[in-house]
Amino acid sequence: MILSAGVLIGLLAVLTSFWVGRTWKNHQILNQDINHLPSPAVDFSLKAASGEAHSIRALYGKIILLSFGATTCNQPCDDMLSKLASARTDLGADKDHVQVIILALDSEQDSPAALTAYVQKFDPSFLALSGSKNDLNDIARSYDVIYSTVKDYQPAAMLIDPQGQWQEVYTSETNIKEITTDMQQYLSYH
Repeated sequence: MILSAGVLIGLLAVLTSFWVGRTWKNHQILNQDINHLPSPAVDFSLKAASGEAHSIRALYGKIILLSFGATTCNQPCDDMLSKLASARTDLGADKDHVQVIILALDSEQDSPAALTAYVQKFDPSFLALSGSKNDLNDIARSYDVIYSTVKDYQPAAMLIDPQGQWQEVYTSETNIKEITTDMQQYLSYH
């Protein structure tokens, strides 16, 4: 009986740690309940390395793929940026109707020029935007992107349709074909 109680307690501890870890990871990435996302997408104005300000509202009429990134994010960000670049390329002539925006995860470590150079390795049309740490944290919170350090960040990309409405959330598990198909669908409605 003592052995059974010990096994039961051990099993409960493993299941509890799995559940807590899974809950933390989901909150860390993004609250993926599309009904929870703000619609229309929360607007902001941040600057590119050129000094030019960009906003969600100014890009209405295009599909926006919004994500966060950092030059030190390494493989997870590289994988997400590669995926977004491939999905955009797969659209052929329609790719000009899509704008990928990467917001700085760590504006204190990444200069706007360094972040721009990093994201444009994947696609020269990608916009890298930066601002103050407080502004970027406020924007991240408004999109339910929660992280404590760049190392904790698990990239996600959010699709905003041409009317500025949230539609989809993509994670590392999302395949390129799914992103491309979604973009084709939202472009056909425009």
